Amino acid sequence: GGMGQGMKEALDLLGASLAFNGVTVDQGFDAFDRDGDGKVGPKDFGDSMVGINAPLAPSQARELHALLDKDGDGFLSRGEWSDALAAACPENVIRSQGLAAPAAGSAAGAGGEGAGPLSPDDIA
Repeated sequence: GGMGQGMKEALDLLGASLAFNGVTVDQGFDAFDRDGDGKVGPKDFGDSMVGINAPLAPSQARELHALLDKDGDGFLSRGEWSDALAAACPENVIRSQGLAAPAAGSAAGAGGEGAGPLSPDDIA
């Protein structure tokens, strides 16, 4: 088992997309559970990925869905969803995409204060 690098990244992307839309893990599940039956099928999952602008190909979404579906019943339960997202590292994505979380404040006019230790670039 275990997940390959690509799927780990896909999961991080999902976490980052939720965070970026200001959605909690729980709200995310409700949003993905289109028909409100308490489980998310592959189609709901794929459609919802598009809905939150997650940059995943449909094949990646299907693969991620299958991976998160621990009991193999073809659906994600709320538990499977929460467990998966608890393991996601959205920060990795946000950093690699150069997207700062809105809460971080804009770098413009920050003057380097409170931004951690000064680097040589700040002094130059």
